[in-house]
Amino acid sequence: MRIGELSFNRRDIVPEDQSEVLALHNRVFGANATAAWFRWKYGDGGAQATGLWDERGRLLALCGGTPRTLLHAGQAVAAIQLGDVMVAPEVRGLLTRRGPFFQVSGHFYESRIGAGRPFQVGFGFASKRHVRLAIALHLAWNEGTLQSIQWWDLAGHPPWGWRCEPLEPASFERAATEAWQAMQEGLSGLSAGCRDVTYLQHRFLARPGYAYRLFRIRRSWSRRTSGILVLRLQGETAHWLDWIGPPEEISLAARIAQIQAAAAGAQAMTLWASNAICESLKVPPSEESTVAWVGIPCVSMLREEDASRRKWWWMGGDTDFL
Repeated sequence: MRIGELSFNRRDIVPEDQSEVLALHNRVFGANATAAWFRWKYGDGGAQATGLWDERGRLLALCGGTPRTLLHAGQAVAAIQLGDVMVAPEVRGLLTRRGPFFQVSGHFYESRIGAGRPFQVGFGFASKRHVRLAIALHLAWNEGTLQSIQWWDLAGHPPWGWRCEPLEPASFERAATEAWQAMQEGLSGLSAGCRDVTYLQHRFLARPGYAYRLFRIRRSWSRRTSGILVLRLQGETAHWLDWIGPPEEISLAARIAQIQAAAAGAQAMTLWASNAICESLKVPPSEESTVAWVGIPCVSMLREEDASRRKWWWMGGDTDFL
């Protein structure tokens, strides 16, 4: 294919492309993506991608995604979570409707998402610029934002009647099953990503490069898990990444997460949260605190005009870059 005066080759990414994907990822994002990360995402995680090569065989653009089950309107939906959308700096100026971004994104969406294709819905967490470009090219629409919430007063004691303890490997599967069951029972009216045992194992226990702390919350008089907290420490700041438990208990979870963050030596705690979570925590969203925009490809089996009525339950752990 040709873009202006240049010739390109477009095809799907295969395992043998690992070194080129890592090189482009590190050039674009400035992150130290490794072979272990590639295996975690494109091997065990089942991620797929479309790449664009120039005449010299250099990978210059890529759009990828990882399969993810959503619970939407009470039904399990096969979805793909978009990520690793990147264009080499030297060809970013070709932002025409047939430019590199359009070529990889449009092909990836149309080959995988929509009626008669493997995934009913696509979604991704991106920068404002990225979402605006996708909208301008009629590839996607904006389905909301994630806000960054911060807490500074972390000291305290767990509310009466509740216990929080590190989640031990021996009890992980049972605790994760109980927490996810409790969460599903409270998701009426909300749409959320699946947080079952398999997902949690891959996302937080198998992820290379990051260390997460998982805590089990239960009633003092019960052995049954009520919910699971996921925290990541980064310097003096703790990132609260996930809550697997009843959505109506999010305020309780926030308080216990702050206490655990303080006990781990953090001076502050942050949470990336969708508007539905912000409403539950009584934190008004603002442009200044927006950290990510949610994009939905137009080929998805959702209607853009229904966006204002959908309530998504997204947290920082739903992204794959924290």
